[in-house]
Amino acid sequence: MAIELTILGQPPRKSNSRQVVTNRRTGRPMVIKSRKAREWARAALLQIPHSARQALGGPGEPLRISCWVWYKDNRSDLSIELIQDVLEQAG
Repeated sequence: MAIELTILGQPPRKSNSRQVVTNRRTGRPMVIKSRKAREWARAALLQIPHSARQALGGPGEPLRISCWVWYKDNRSDLSIELIQDVLEQAG
């Protein structure tokens, strides 16, 4: 079964999609997604219809993804990591 999705918005650059913060509980540094990356992911997740989420076989089922990304400019640090994270979160 093929599912086609269009997710609008421009994913943040890979080099700017992470930030180092201090864990309040342990005091240790940890790397998390940047605010911009979290906002983009939240908006992208809302664009995935429930019907598309149900059509997939579920965890452990084989999945092939083809991804076309159009940016406003030529960017040297293209990464679909955030897109993959959103698809995984959507189920």
